Amino acid sequence: MTRDTRRAVIWLSITGVLILNSFVATATRDSKADSTTFFDWTALAGGAAELVLLGIPALLLTRGEYRELLGLRRPARLGRTGLLGLGAVLGVELLSALMSQFGDLNKEQGVAPTHWIAGHTLEFAFSLFAVAILVPLAEESFFRGAGVGLLSRLYSVPGAVVLSGCLFALIHGLVLGFLPLAFLGIMLALMRVTSGSILPGIVLHGAYNTLAVLYSLDFRFH
Repeated sequence: MTRDTRRAVIWLSITGVLILNSFVATATRDSKADSTTFFDWTALAGGAAELVLLGIPALLLTRGEYRELLGLRRPARLGRTGLLGLGAVLGVELLSALMSQFGDLNKEQGVAPTHWIAGHTLEFAFSLFAVAILVPLAEESFFRGAGVGLLSRLYSVPGAVVLSGCLFALIHGLVLGFLPLAFLGIMLALMRVTSGSILPGIVLHGAYNTLAVLYSLDFRFH
């Protein structure tokens, strides 16, 4: 077994364990408690945990090859990458609208705030920091960095793009949300391949998360 194969197997094993844990957590989640997630310290703790569980393995698995495997470098072909980002957002919105015909995606995910809770501005600010910065750093480094990098060597670039995108969706532990998330993961992987960098994906991922949270509040703070 080559070094790349060993590293890919370790990456797939970590991903498999986290996917199983996510579906168990979704099945046992307290939906009432989730409605206040952004107004306590839960989101910040979750973002920090993701940074540890995903970011550290990504760094260790790509050690010595941060530019090539992790994609930690200046992005190229920004125009083409930007068009992919736009396509990602439009596609996710269309697929979300389609899947919403079969159920409530927001209810399935259960963490987006539904209304403003006064007196918790600081907690909300840190929660927004978590989903805008910590989560994108963790998920992009693990899936589009180490994942795409290692799987490209083990299989092929198209195979790595599709597989990493599908696993990214599964790690969220959702059924209705699988298709939009898989599409987003695939498009983010294409952005990484096109630009040679995970940085555009981090920016798009963070911006999308931020807008999704603000949109869930309907921009009306009660």
